[in-house]
Amino acid sequence: MHNPDTRLHTLQERFQQFLQTLETIDPEKVDVSDIDRLIEMIEELDERCRLAKDE
Repeated sequence: MHNPDTRLHTLQERFQQFLQTLETIDPEKVDVSDIDRLIEMIEELDERCRLAKDE
């Protein structure tokens, strides 16, 4: 990522994707792979936030 505005925009987009994914999951039909994917998304967001903070 090139500048703080671009990084922030990208993080916001990723967070929106996560929220959309979370909203589409049916709690009655969720399985382990769905939960694993959500965890992966959170870990990716966390890593990107840490990298942006350190720059």
